[in-house]
Amino acid sequence: MAIDRRYARINKKLVTKHLLQILHTKLSTTDQDKLSYLLPIFETIFKSTEVAANFLGISQSVAKNLSPSIISKLNQILTTLFQTSPRMFLGTLDYLYETNYLDRYLSAEITDAHIHFLSLDFLKDTICFEVFVADMIIQIQDAIYQIKFQTRPKYMAIHIAKYPLQAAITKLTFNSIEGAYAYELPVQAYIYLEESPYIVSAMQNLYKSNLTTNVKELLFWQCSISQIFEYKMYNLLPLMIFQFRVKLLNSSLETPDLRKSFVSQVNQILEQFPQLANEVSDKDMAIAKLSLYQLIEYFDYVYFDNTISKCDELDAAFNTATADNVAN
Repeated sequence: MAIDRRYARINKKLVTKHLLQILHTKLSTTDQDKLSYLLPIFETIFKSTEVAANFLGISQSVAKNLSPSIISKLNQILTTLFQTSPRMFLGTLDYLYETNYLDRYLSAEITDAHIHFLSLDFLKDTICFEVFVADMIIQIQDAIYQIKFQTRPKYMAIHIAKYPLQAAITKLTFNSIEGAYAYELPVQAYIYLEESPYIVSAMQNLYKSNLTTNVKELLFWQCSISQIFEYKMYNLLPLMIFQFRVKLLNSSLETPDLRKSFVSQVNQILEQFPQLANEVSDKDMAIAKLSLYQLIEYFDYVYFDNTISKCDELDAAFNTATADNVAN
């Protein structure tokens, strides 16, 4: 009996090893774009992006860009930029929707009591039952707005069609006279952080439908720091760092040169903090600084193997920006 059990264990190991060999053979001949769909599953199983990438045969740099956990952290940072006082973000809404909420807020025509952030979480019916998250849904008086940052341009067409409907379903009302449910779609806006052919493709497809009548867009990669202040889109200042990511993806420079150029880009943003401090509250400034620092950590992990965080020049620049804010 003991011999039979031992044989069964050995046979099970051999079968498992054989199946793994077949799986690795299949994975080695599978297109990386298709393998990216498996990454969330294996990342959950192994509880590690690096291990999942090695198992699937995906490069670490590609895996870091596709990792659901890393993308989720990035989305949380972006969402934080709207968790500020209205003075910080209403200018962004005004630019996107051609409204004048900031002036009305500063004149006390509308107050904090008129501004409400709605639930962002929708259950996404997938194999992992992931939470589907929009970046911001805000209600100002009777108007509802939904803003989404572009972090995965390949899926923008799906997001544009799916997000507003899922948001509207959360506020279903039942009309007992007509015997039917009713809902109101939020007015959409998309902030495209980087230029991508997927953006053109998504918008061209939507121009053939009625959805585009409510879709606003901001091509953020075309914005300058001066325009951030001109249009009072104060909460977007830390995002100027994204104008560097395309350079990281396409550059032929060696890592030390890229690192030096990246730190220079960060310093240019930090130099604007004293001007920002003249427009917003100390709490808003703290959120702006924290968001920028977290974005630096994201870039550091994905592109620089955690070498930026050890940069004394960057620490000195942050300390100088903080000292300037206090002085102002």
